[in-house]
Amino acid sequence: MLLLKISLDHSLDKGRTVKQEFSTLTDEKEIAKFFQDCGGEDVVRSYFKLVEWWENLSENWQNKILHAPFRFVQENLWLNLSKLSFEGLKQWYDDVTQRSQKNSQKNGSETLSPTIWNKVVSKILPSPKRIKRVLKLHQPVAEEDFNVLLHQKNYNFTPESLEEFIAQVREGVSEQPIVTESLFPFLKDRGLNPNLILSERDRAKLAERQRDELQQQVKQLIQEKQEQQEEICQLKLQNEEQQTEIDQLKQQNTNILEQMKEFRQFMESSKSAA
Repeated sequence: MLLLKISLDHSLDKGRTVKQEFSTLTDEKEIAKFFQDCGGEDVVRSYFKLVEWWENLSENWQNKILHAPFRFVQENLWLNLSKLSFEGLKQWYDDVTQRSQKNSQKNGSETLSPTIWNKVVSKILPSPKRIKRVLKLHQPVAEEDFNVLLHQKNYNFTPESLEEFIAQVREGVSEQPIVTESLFPFLKDRGLNPNLILSERDRAKLAERQRDELQQQVKQLIQEKQEQQEEICQLKLQNEEQQTEIDQLKQQNTNILEQMKEFRQFMESSKSAA
């Protein structure tokens, strides 16, 4: 019992310390760094759960657990045990008690190995739900799909900052439904790489699509430039034709002036002869 209590008290002290330090944080970057320094958000919240679980147990059940047939267990085993519901805890206690009795009859010792502790917990706990870590291109994004961003460690989202992000996306996206690609501009605005929430296959598809779009843009620019060149050539041709017309008009005007000059000279010479 003493060694069990020592290991439990150590885990509870650590959990309370972590909880107290976390309660003082308000900045998202500080919270993200805190999670990282403590081994991840899941670890931190496991300690929160341990403290809450133990404090909610009755004194009777606390005594039962501290008198369980084990000499000493590591911290992670306490964290795992705290994941059980109360019904699961009773099932665990009955199971290890029966194993202890059988072990006593067989080997003369009631003490069980710590592996039995975890083996029974694992048997009672429901199979962990598979964590979704990627989204598919063109896929409508449901409420639970946003958790993919929470599980992407390089994004450093907290539940609070994720809620803000979701609200930003819903407000900023006019087309419905919201699909995976709808998230990309909002992720880029935060300096985050959207490729991290895609599978390798979809990353390749996206890269190919972006390459095709870029090639199409280049073709469009080339076509527009050619059209501009053709327009410039047409303007130059029109300018040359207009210049030719101007030159012709100038020549015609010069001819008319010469003719008028000759006519005046003829009239003057006719008056002199008369």
